[in-house]
Amino acid sequence: MAQNWKPSTTASRRTVLKLLGTAVATTGSVGAAAARDQPASGTLEKVGHALLSDAEGGYTEAAIRDDGRYGLTGSFLGSGGSYLVDLQDPSDPTEVHRLPSSPLVRNADVKFDSRDGLYYRSEEPNRDDVTVDGVAVIDYGFAEGSPENPVFLSQLNAGPTHNLFPHPNAPVVYTVNAHHGEFGLDVFDVSDPANPTKERVAGPPGELHDVVVDPENEHMHAAYIGGETRGYVVLDVSDPLKPAEIGRFSYEGKPTYSDAGIVGFENCHFADYDPERGIGIVGDEMAYGIPGGKHFFDIGWKDGSPSDPKHVGFTRSPNAEMMDPDPDEDGEVEGWESYDWTTHNHDVVPRGDRSLLVSGDYLEGMVLYDVTDPTNPTPVDRYATDDMADQAEGPIFGVGGAPFCWGGNYNRERDLVFASDMITGVYTFRVNA
Repeated sequence: MAQNWKPSTTASRRTVLKLLGTAVATTGSVGAAAARDQPASGTLEKVGHALLSDAEGGYTEAAIRDDGRYGLTGSFLGSGGSYLVDLQDPSDPTEVHRLPSSPLVRNADVKFDSRDGLYYRSEEPNRDDVTVDGVAVIDYGFAEGSPENPVFLSQLNAGPTHNLFPHPNAPVVYTVNAHHGEFGLDVFDVSDPANPTKERVAGPPGELHDVVVDPENEHMHAAYIGGETRGYVVLDVSDPLKPAEIGRFSYEGKPTYSDAGIVGFENCHFADYDPERGIGIVGDEMAYGIPGGKHFFDIGWKDGSPSDPKHVGFTRSPNAEMMDPDPDEDGEVEGWESYDWTTHNHDVVPRGDRSLLVSGDYLEGMVLYDVTDPTNPTPVDRYATDDMADQAEGPIFGVGGAPFCWGGNYNRERDLVFASDMITGVYTFRVNA
């Protein structure tokens, strides 16, 4: 049975990271010891859960439509495909359809279009000899399809694609190819979703892992994981078809995750933003050794800006431990601890004068952080997303067991968080300040 509980502070031979907590040196001009106006606070309340039809392969990204009516999740390995979830009653998330994929293709990312009846799912090959188009455009009510009977409308010919992001206010989709094809950002015009066109490759060269668009400030937040560009990049998307770099915080020359007592800058994996303040929030994903954490950047909050992001804070997940074993001499990681304690995808939940952050932190489950003071981000609550774990098929690759929460997304319209666990399906949460 899943339990809602506060972060542990109990010491053991493996939990040196817990003792260090966030008391590590930061590189910004604002000290991590800055005083709060109020004590850190916040709670997670589970509203609903569904294992869904649980095809083999494991669940991936969670997305929620702007009106909060539907949610989406994808699958990693196996033939799971994509799942549309009815959230009309958030206490009872209900599978509306499952659109299977080939067992040779993974669907790590799923996103709704701003127009009703359309969503996108990414495609990556599970073997080197498999060819994929890149992104499937799914009609579930836009034209011939329906929520119960979706149809494939078209493809974005991006090549193997790990992550994507539709512009919230324009018929444009951005795809990233960190591990395959052209490095950088592919820009697609989807004005006619049945006949999408690739407009250009944009952004600095490098292995771009993920992007998020802030439509109010017309900024794109980009996480470059390797290659020619490493770190956090902010781009101007005032012309959605022509993203252009504004500024960056480069990881080049910064410390790596080699010492638990310092902030590491490595494997920049996910970048998001606080919609109420000038703060960028960036997660590093580490597979083994010292877990990756979350970085907080001033991009207008105080002395920083989009053209000059300033690092002001850092945190790890509340119970982070060393992840054994290290890779063997061939670079392969064996065992069941890979990725367990690294942080993963997150989203900000504004609460008046407070800012909270929900994050799928793999083995931690869903974690809530109080990030009101970005110089001192603090884990305040956690929900172990292991409901019905004893009944779950589980992924067909090296994940040790539930919880293994991928991430969560906040919806303002319904004041609801929709989250996914790779093993146990989808969840809905309320966040209380």
